[in-house]
Amino acid sequence: MRRFFFAQALFPLLLAGADLTIDHVTVAGARLKDLQAALTGVGIRSDYGGAHGNRATAMAIVSFHDGSYLELIALQQNPDPKMVELHPWAKLMQSDAGPCAWAVRAVDLEASEKRLKEAGIPVSEPERGGRRRPDGKSLEWQTAQVGDQGRGAFFPFLIQDFSPRKDRVYPGGKPSAPDFTGVTKVVIAVRDLDEAVKRYRQAYGAPASL
Repeated sequence: MRRFFFAQALFPLLLAGADLTIDHVTVAGARLKDLQAALTGVGIRSDYGGAHGNRATAMAIVSFHDGSYLELIALQQNPDPKMVELHPWAKLMQSDAGPCAWAVRAVDLEASEKRLKEAGIPVSEPERGGRRRPDGKSLEWQTAQVGDQGRGAFFPFLIQDFSPRKDRVYPGGKPSAPDFTGVTKVVIAVRDLDEAVKRYRQAYGAPASL
């Protein structure tokens, strides 16, 4: 039986020096147009963000005033089968899993990585990423997985921009969903609530918000 707790970032929340400001939440699906249509049906507009440079995925973005956003992600047209096989969310996209991961902003990814490792939390080596927007603008960033579960499934993964972050968040130059402030909570389903809270205390030096 799974139980739930909130990983919360109502404001830029500093826990033992770790910035837990929500960057985005990823929603995986088999077809990007279907994900966009589902949100359009309830009055939430998204902007097409372009294909990732991994030769596997493409995304659309539901962006909010506070700079957080929903990343709608699916396989791009004619993806490289080998790159699809390597993608951490391949099965989630193919099975229309829906919300599957979350990320937090890292102003200094190296410093965040060092602090988490000192707390006994494994962190992967930083991985460069990017995509080209439909208007031709190139975006670059680096990410790192935190913890040993699926990427962003329990602990948020870290993301640090090399290009201006506003260009990643607002492909249309402004929020696509102006009626919403932003993402303020992420709800995580866990099998052992006490153990989950313990791990968050270990990682961030304060209790998760229950």
